[in-house]
Amino acid sequence: MKKGQALPNTADKKIVTLVAKQKLMIEDHQASNVLKILDSNGKISLSIQITEDGPVLKLGGGALTITTEGNLAIDAESVSIHGRKEMALTTEGNFHIEASGGIHSKAQAQLITADLGDIDIKANDDVKLDGERIRLNC
Repeated sequence: MKKGQALPNTADKKIVTLVAKQKLMIEDHQASNVLKILDSNGKISLSIQITEDGPVLKLGGGALTITTEGNLAIDAESVSIHGRKEMALTTEGNFHIEASGGIHSKAQAQLITADLGDIDIKANDDVKLDGERIRLNC
């Protein structure tokens, strides 16, 4: 079968063979449509499910890299990011965190380090330190 040639289709599934033995599959379901890209082993590399609530994007396989020469923006009602083993946010420039509401940070232990320069803490109201011991200049 040649690249781009469609395989036999059923009423609810269409398959097109792509380069490197990959396949494009479009499935029609009662409540959604699903577009899938399958790798040469038949595993899902990319799945886009079109639902009444909007598209659902799923990526399979190994690592994912998003690269752009310009800006990357994500805008949503709510954003959640979860790393199952570890998470790192890095930049070669300045890093800004800002919230109109509160910021809550919780961990088993926390370390704040300034390799060069001061650490400034400013509050409109009280600054509270609560610990078993408060150690200064140790």
